[in-house]
Amino acid sequence: MELDAELQKIKEYLDAPKTGVVNLARQCELLNAYVMIKNIILSEDQDATVEIVEGALQNGSVAIEAVTSFVTVYDTAAFAEATKNADNFQIYPTADDRVKLDILFEGVIEYTLDE
Repeated sequence: MELDAELQKIKEYLDAPKTGVVNLARQCELLNAYVMIKNIILSEDQDATVEIVEGALQNGSVAIEAVTSFVTVYDTAAFAEATKNADNFQIYPTADDRVKLDILFEGVIEYTLDE
């Protein structure tokens, strides 16, 4: 089956030793966005969580994940500034009646396979 072969390739890649090098320009964009998003979210919901999370597929992507009870953005210019360098942005409800924002930055870490 083609799917099984593709899944095996992914498993081999994830299991292989590799070295990650941080792309400093992308890291700065991510960290600036994190500070802005954290301020926006926590100003409305002090019980919210805002974290930076590396992508599970080790493809160099890193996300800002915010989980909150509600999303209210009064300063849309600040929100636009925070997300302008992101590659993807999603907002969706969670199973526990909260709201999750995922703001994805690709190319933050550049991996090379160790030989």
